[in-house]
Amino acid sequence: MFSKTKAGLQNNLIIYKFMKKTLLFLCSLFSMNNYAQGCVDRIVCSDDMATLYLLNGTTLTWGRNQSGQLGTGTTTLQSTPIVTINGSNWSDVNHATMHTVALHQNGTVWAWGNNSIGQLGNGTTTNSFVPVQVGSDTDWTVLSPGHFHSVALRTNGTLWGWGNTGAFELGGSPSPFYYVNPIQLSNSTDWSKIYGGYFKTFAIKNNGTLWGMGRNNFGDLGVGNNSSLLILSQIGTDTDWQKISAARAAYTLALKTNGTLWSWGRNDFGQLGLGNYNQVTIPYQVGTETNWNIIAPSATHVLAIKTDGTLWAWGRNNVGQLGQGDTTNRSIPTLITTNIGSLTI
Repeated sequence: MFSKTKAGLQNNLIIYKFMKKTLLFLCSLFSMNNYAQGCVDRIVCSDDMATLYLLNGTTLTWGRNQSGQLGTGTTTLQSTPIVTINGSNWSDVNHATMHTVALHQNGTVWAWGNNSIGQLGNGTTTNSFVPVQVGSDTDWTVLSPGHFHSVALRTNGTLWGWGNTGAFELGGSPSPFYYVNPIQLSNSTDWSKIYGGYFKTFAIKNNGTLWGMGRNNFGDLGVGNNSSLLILSQIGTDTDWQKISAARAAYTLALKTNGTLWSWGRNDFGQLGLGNYNQVTIPYQVGTETNWNIIAPSATHVLAIKTDGTLWAWGRNNVGQLGQGDTTNRSIPTLITTNIGSLTI
């Protein structure tokens, strides 16, 4: 669930070798259809879906489709890229677990796929195999889907959400435990960046402060304990947070404006990158480097790119996902390659 302008990367399909081969294959495929090399802008993945953004504004989608989350009008698996429905009209398309949300260029929000607990935000709990509009507003600016919920910003700086809140990811405790229409999550009007995580929500204000709510079993909200938060609560006192990424896991990574990387939460495979396997409930700095640029955590391992184009990995490595030629876990960032260049995921 990556947003180009907001929450960084959270996609646990993306490992380096897969990503590299896939992009090379797709660029070759597109070249045969009058696309040039260098056609790819970025790629967004969930557990089993992907959307590719081309430089010409078109988006292509493929993957599992058991709930109609590809928006093709069917539930048929799509094993090759096809143009996303209205593929040149979306300014952002993002995947959750079994549903997709998209921001239209006209400021409206649309969703499709599973809707059993209001994930589509259209006032129903009926699945939709094609896009349906979320409310009727036309002033949405940013979207970020979580696991079974989504959060969004409007032009007036207000923060909204819909879908599951059984883990308090949208605050409170409604009956039933979900919202089928967007609800405002705070009275504040100065929200700047948002992230819909795994049963939790994070947001950054214009003043650089970090806030969160939702499930906190492993201290992954970073407030110093393991208690869930029913309202948006400030995390520490720092005022220089830039990006948050928490994937589908009980740990969190964050970038500050000075290029430093921070982590907190579950750490049984060293995924926090702190050189140990201890759970921590407040943000800790990962190393001393000040040139981290992109972070892509999965459930138990992390990939990250520095501003110099180098690619790093740490955490679980049981199937070689760290790209080190072995299956040994790493608890500190470990270099994979120095020639990623300017690739953006």
